[in-house]
Amino acid sequence: MRLTKRQLKRIIREEYSRLKRRGLIRENAGDISSLRDMIVAHYSQQMSAEYSQTAADAWVKEIEHCTQQEMEGQDGLALEMCIENMRDAFGMGADCDAICDLATQIIQAGAAGAMY
Repeated sequence: MRLTKRQLKRIIREEYSRLKRRGLIRENAGDISSLRDMIVAHYSQQMSAEYSQTAADAWVKEIEHCTQQEMEGQDGLALEMCIENMRDAFGMGADCDAICDLATQIIQAGAAGAMY
């Protein structure tokens, strides 16, 4: 059986979508390192580099913990608490919004991946 290029592209798109829905493909795999870098940059404006690294590591662990709780069926409660804590810690502003948005995406993607 011969396939046209159009048919092959459609099959690849469908298979890719199916694997992505099941959580076997994650496009945001590097996002946790991007989040860590954003947190380090935020803290380095106010604190020492060593403190910035330590704080970023703590927040990454918090994000991973929240993701695990969401995977276990917290229905957004862990996500809300985590983002509220981040907003309290980072204050208001563009930095805070970007950090919280990326953290939300990471937690939701992690929790959604566990559902399939």
